[in-house]
Amino acid sequence: DPDAVAGALPEVDSRPVDVGIVSHEGGERPFLLWFGAGYDAVMIEALNATRTGLMGLSGLLANSRQVLSTLNRYAAPQIEMEVDGSSFGFVSSVFLANVREVAFGGILAETADPFDGQLDVVAVPPGSKAKLIRQGLSILTSSLARAKGVRHTVGTQMKLNSPGRVPFQLDGEPVGMLPATVRLKRSAVRLLLT
Repeated sequence: DPDAVAGALPEVDSRPVDVGIVSHEGGERPFLLWFGAGYDAVMIEALNATRTGLMGLSGLLANSRQVLSTLNRYAAPQIEMEVDGSSFGFVSSVFLANVREVAFGGILAETADPFDGQLDVVAVPPGSKAKLIRQGLSILTSSLARAKGVRHTVGTQMKLNSPGRVPFQLDGEPVGMLPATVRLKRSAVRLLLT
């Protein structure tokens, strides 16, 4: 009921939340939830290409054959990262998380919080496909940040570059290819809390 919603708005609390801003070859784009580059973005591209209307874990399971085939063909060029001006080394996949959970209920980092003025950096080092699959499954069992070999830190400014073609996504939408620069804009928008 639109009238009831409009009437309730003056009584609804709001809270400012942080927003990530990505600068890349295509311009600037904001994100509220997370940025993903590497394997994650390849999976998102595969899901968008074969989307059947199912979202979340159901969509991932329904399209698992296409997703696994696409992931298997991905060459995984190394990503060079800087976090707040310091080298973070080379990784094969990275998340910049403003929230702890991804769309299908998996957890990237327990500490990710859209109100804390920083992004959680969760980086997967290069490794075998089997190791990457085990690390990826940790999203469903504990968190990706806790997976063996995965690196986790926090920051407000990141630079990502690669000599190869590495796609990235924002909030589950394919956007472009690296290089990209990410900065956090603290308390950039207000969300209504219901």
